Amino acid sequence: MIQNGLAWWQARDLREQRLLVGLAVVVLLLLAWFAVRALASAVAHEDMRVSRAVAVHEQVLAYAGESSGGDAPAAVSPERLLTLAQSDGLDVRVTGGTGSAVELAADAVKADILFNWIVRVEREERLKVMEADIRRNEDSTLSAAMTIGAI
Repeated sequence: MIQNGLAWWQARDLREQRLLVGLAVVVLLLLAWFAVRALASAVAHEDMRVSRAVAVHEQVLAYAGESSGGDAPAAVSPERLLTLAQSDGLDVRVTGGTGSAVELAADAVKADILFNWIVRVEREERLKVMEADIRRNEDSTLSAAMTIGAI
């Protein structure tokens, strides 16, 4: 088959060969352009999803802050936070903390799982995320480092 292709190519005169090479270059450039546009569109869509998730999370936090009542715990239990995280399918680890606050980190977690867990901790345990550094990974998951403490 390769020999047939070479024979066909050699049967073309120099002008036809140059035209065919030019056509192939144009087709490859168009394909590359469409691939880049498709990838850019997918990234933009994912950015919108994360932005919407963050906005919803902020609204839920605002609502939870308005509707919360009762006494907050005086100390934070790292074991309880890890148990809640595991039950929600979240893989977190304790990175430090004191009696009134715990520092946690998660490496690759889906946005909805992380934000739902944060809302659950704030509602059920009456704790608050005091600091958070949440970053998007290349695979559309999130990495998070946060400090959770008593309200």
